[in-house]
Amino acid sequence: MRAMLYYSILNALYNWFFFLFLFLQCHNLSDLTSTLLCRRALPISALKVVDFAQMDRHTVVFLRRALAGPTGPLRAKDDDDDAAKRRRRKMFGSLSASSASSSSSSLSTLREGLRLFMRHFVVRKDPTMETAVREAEEAMAGGEEGKLRL
Repeated sequence: MRAMLYYSILNALYNWFFFLFLFLQCHNLSDLTSTLLCRRALPISALKVVDFAQMDRHTVVFLRRALAGPTGPLRAKDDDDDAAKRRRRKMFGSLSASSASSSSSSLSTLREGLRLFMRHFVVRKDPTMETAVREAEEAMAGGEEGKLRL
């Protein structure tokens, strides 16, 4: 009986540490992705592998932190608000419909998925992100803000 109790407690501790490790790993990976996106070392089109139709809880946490986390491209970390707007336009403008590289259906799926994700998960969680999300949507739509080339 003692051995069974011992192993059940050991199993519970193992599961807890395993999920804690996965949680920390998810945050580290999202911070790395966020940094690479902001420094333009990773294009935003790399997110086209994400299936926005079937997202689990961990994927939502990862994407929310990668896009709107402390170092995310939707956060205005620059001293100048115009510099943050230009950075968002340049990053999300690569997905615009007027862009030559966006003719594939996977990029149009990515545009729609990102738009819905930002509206549903980012803005609902943090309403102060409304203007940043609107600017990213305009850049992806290929409006005047999306056509600006730096």
